[in-house]
Amino acid sequence: PGYYGPHMEAVQLDAEVFTALLRRLLPRVHKHLQQVGVGPLLYLPEWFLCLFARSLPFPTVLRVWDAFLSEGVKVLFRVGLTLVRLALGTTEQRLACPGLLETLGALRAIPPTQLQEEVFMSQV
Repeated sequence: PGYYGPHMEAVQLDAEVFTALLRRLLPRVHKHLQQVGVGPLLYLPEWFLCLFARSLPFPTVLRVWDAFLSEGVKVLFRVGLTLVRLALGTTEQRLACPGLLETLGALRAIPPTQLQEEVFMSQV
């Protein structure tokens, strides 16, 4: 079983771990995601399979990769949680996303200023 196998068992397992972390660390965000029907398998595979290369500016990606190679897989979870918090961490952000499409859009539309390498990595 792995990330790139036919059933992507490792991605599914990591999605369960990510959900547990969300529930514990960002309970309001977790509740919102549940209410609008956004499970981690709708956004997490793109992040984890591409090591955030499609979701972050390139200088930030390099910093994430450096941390990943240095510290291991836990960095993927920390970066993912940071992205979710930046997108949906405030009540106002969640209220602006009443449905599935708006919520997925918010996860993909984090302001670039928040994704600059120094700013972003200080929050991971």
